[in-house]
Amino acid sequence: MMLNWLKFFPYGSREQFARPNIQEIRGPYFAKPRGNKWRFDNSTFYFNAPWANPILGFNGMSRTVESLSPGRRNILNGLWERVSGSAGKSPRIKGQWWFYAKDWYFVGPWFTGWEGCLKASSLLIDTRQDAQPNLFHPRVFESTVADYLDYAFGYDRSAQNPSYRGPLNWYVKPLSSSIQAVVCDLHHIHNGGKDDPRVTRLVFFPVSAHQFVEISFYFVGLDIHDEIRAKPIFALWTQSSIQCA
Repeated sequence: MMLNWLKFFPYGSREQFARPNIQEIRGPYFAKPRGNKWRFDNSTFYFNAPWANPILGFNGMSRTVESLSPGRRNILNGLWERVSGSAGKSPRIKGQWWFYAKDWYFVGPWFTGWEGCLKASSLLIDTRQDAQPNLFHPRVFESTVADYLDYAFGYDRSAQNPSYRGPLNWYVKPLSSSIQAVVCDLHHIHNGGKDDPRVTRLVFFPVSAHQFVEISFYFVGLDIHDEIRAKPIFALWTQSSIQCA
């Protein structure tokens, strides 16, 4: 136990790239969950997340962290980067703005380097106010999310070829006594990935009468059938504990 700080130090050695079968991975290096909060006018959303760290190394073995945070700013009033072409995805969607991003890396023992990554990205999504009633109404919100997913991840309307499977594992997660989130999974099945899909977990929750948030968790490089890697990476997501006050 005393040497774990060195055994799983985030460094990739080229000499050990052709490594033996990995039996354990860990990450991120500073794994203790820490309190975070996002402010939306008079509402505050709380969640837990560890610090994000890069992986050191040479000759292509290093990994940098993509990091974006709103800090203490009111997210509804912030000047965020607009997602190009976002308004055309669904008739209900007016625009999307990117306000949060983090990468959490997992490494193998003794400088074997990168073994997986949980990547988070968050968007503030603005709907057309004349397109539907208040998003705080549960049925209105679920219908809006379902329509958004259909336009963003449904069939390729030109070739009729599915690139995604889902939404899967759809459920409602209470954030407070009055606000509920929708959680679901998407499987990326293009390029022969039907049996070994890449997984994205999505969380949606309303923040105003016509705006909602999408949090995307990308399980980068993860084979969902590989328990050694899947178990710790999915466990990190379960520690997020999103709440609203």
